[in-house]
Amino acid sequence: MKDYYKVLGVSPGAPTEVIRAAYRALMKRHHPDVGGDPERAKEIEEAYRNLALALEPSFPGTLHARSQQETAVAHGAQIVPAPTRGRHLEIQIAELQPNQVFTCPRECSYYRRSCRYKQLLSLESKDLFALRASILILHVRNRASFSQQMDCRNGRGVLVDQMGDFYQCHPVCAWQHPPKYKEAGVELFPGTRATVQLWFPQLPSGRWASRFVYKHKMLVRDVQGDWLDEELIELALK
Repeated sequence: MKDYYKVLGVSPGAPTEVIRAAYRALMKRHHPDVGGDPERAKEIEEAYRNLALALEPSFPGTLHARSQQETAVAHGAQIVPAPTRGRHLEIQIAELQPNQVFTCPRECSYYRRSCRYKQLLSLESKDLFALRASILILHVRNRASFSQQMDCRNGRGVLVDQMGDFYQCHPVCAWQHPPKYKEAGVELFPGTRATVQLWFPQLPSGRWASRFVYKHKMLVRDVQGDWLDEELIELALK
């Protein structure tokens, strides 16, 4: 039996988005209309059709589709009904998107190569057409009468899984994957709020995020003067 994953140059278990991107890139090089080898094009077409059919979510009877649906139900995005209030900052979990696939655009010079962001975030390093990551979206509000800087970089914002292992927040290529919201570092003026999008590594198989922990540091300005303060804010991901 042919190894269809090897034919397309992707790792076993790669999602449909990665398989589709690999198929399109290979057909642009090997299709007979552009001077490619017809036999090679047929092999690529056969591999794509077999893998795409096996991974198609619309077929609920497949093992892959059932496991994806069960995982989504058990560990999918959850909404926390009430925000967690710290002494100076209010944080609410808006959405958790674990192990998402982000196809890299062809314009990127690292489209077919590994880049630092893929190395930091993806466990499947062979999927060079895309990166895998977990996204956490937060609503934050400054409750204080002075400006604050929310910064989840440098190990101050982490996801913790059910086994106690933690995963640090990392930057991502904002040019090729522009965020919908503000990123890890944002300044909040008094009484203002913002939606923040944090990027975390792909979680290993069988793991899921159980809580988010953020170590908040701020320069407090009050009648007593200016002084440094910090607090540990923990939110459960149910």
